[in-house]
Amino acid sequence: MSVDDYFKRGYEYFVQNQYQKAISEYEKALKIDPKHYKVWYNMGVTYGMFGEHNKAIECFQKVIKIKPNLEEAWNAMALAYGALQDHTKVIENCEKAIELNPQHERAWYNMAVAYGVIGNLDQEIKCLKKALEIDPNNKLLKSKLEAAKKKT
Repeated sequence: MSVDDYFKRGYEYFVQNQYQKAISEYEKALKIDPKHYKVWYNMGVTYGMFGEHNKAIECFQKVIKIKPNLEEAWNAMALAYGALQDHTKVIENCEKAIELNPQHERAWYNMAVAYGVIGNLDQEIKCLKKALEIDPNNKLLKSKLEAAKKKT
């Protein structure tokens, strides 16, 4: 079988919530092509789904070594750090995603959440406003912004 065959099978297992089987298929794909960034990315997402956040981060770091300008990998790594309550790393990774794509609404939102958790309301509000500029009809962003403003 080819890398793409294993990748597709891994994804099929992933969507069926069979995460261990997905990981197994991704590992087979990586034995053939250890620089296949999409496999590393999907494996990171899969690890995150069952709470293996450190393993997810390792996968996203591999993605970034192969494809450093993939903003989605930086944002996904931020989410994994968020699950580990490392909000400084969340902010650092979101900043990198935003540097690569200033219109990355999810990275702005994730950074806002991290700032909110550490109590930096000014930065939380700034990030939420920026996310709303990108997606002005997003009701979640609007409600989060109103909640943050009430805290000040």
